[in-house]
Amino acid sequence: MSEETTQLDLSAELDRLSAMSETTGDDPDRSLVLHGACFDPESVVGHELRALCTDGAAELRGRRVGLALHALHEKDVHAERDGERVPIEALLDAVGGPALADGYTLDRETGAVLAVVDPGETVVLRVAASSPAGETGTEQRVDTDTLANATVVGFRDRERYRRYDAYGRPYS
Repeated sequence: MSEETTQLDLSAELDRLSAMSETTGDDPDRSLVLHGACFDPESVVGHELRALCTDGAAELRGRRVGLALHALHEKDVHAERDGERVPIEALLDAVGGPALADGYTLDRETGAVLAVVDPGETVVLRVAASSPAGETGTEQRVDTDTLANATVVGFRDRERYRRYDAYGRPYS
């Protein structure tokens, strides 16, 4: 291993350790436990909670990750504040609250995350995260029946669109 490579490796490790030691606000005792890993939430960007992994698998520790809001409502996920469990919604509010006021829709055929712009009779959706479906900001209109009944091509039993509220809870 050359001296230059060793310096780069050490710099990366120092950056990782520095990120782990940073506090992200006035309340450093809030955390999110996800499948055995512990995360320090920082902010909500679009449909994701951005968080720093403080404990867990070595490949995750010290890394900032984006966690889809709807994944936070699975049974193995819980939020804590000072060691006490709190609702996921309270954790999201503590880091600034939801970024998408009317929620979002996940297109399970294309993988696109679509922000709900207007939840009327014809739902107006905007591509919120880059995907093969289109460039961020591209709008499309989908009537509520299509949104509720469309299936993934070739999979009759699998709904195409999954709609979530601003906190990532399934839309009812």
